[in-house]
Amino acid sequence: MKKHLLQRGKNFRRLNASNGGQTLVEVVVAIGAVMLIVTGLIIASTASLNAGQFVKLQGSAVHYAQGGVELARTLRNEGWDAFAAYGNASGISWCLDGDGTWSSVPVGGCPYAIENTFARTVVFTWQDPKMQVDVTVSWLRGGTVQSTSLTTYLTKWE
Repeated sequence: MKKHLLQRGKNFRRLNASNGGQTLVEVVVAIGAVMLIVTGLIIASTASLNAGQFVKLQGSAVHYAQGGVELARTLRNEGWDAFAAYGNASGISWCLDGDGTWSSVPVGGCPYAIENTFARTVVFTWQDPKMQVDVTVSWLRGGTVQSTSLTTYLTKWE
């Protein structure tokens, strides 16, 4: 009986010794699986944050484009002759900063003067009997220029 127990004890020790390597492999596989899951979660979170930031910037750009259309409408309301001088048949481009100041477009385009993030360009193109107004707001995102545009037509009215 003692011999049988000793024999069983040796077999048990042999099983435990061989299980040690198997346990190590299981731990390594488990750590690898956890790392893949964590990496996937980080990538998904980063993509979500980037998409959220883009939507926020695009929303602001649309807001500034709408503001550009309204400022062009204000110019028209102040006097048609002065307003008509802002455009011609081939289109004249203007920069419009955040304070509503109009300036000619410098070489290289309008500066990113709105919140140091956005550049707003307004093009007035005469199409008798109306003026086409194209407002483009652009911003840099990851080294790439993004933009949104709005177009409206303004006519002489009294």
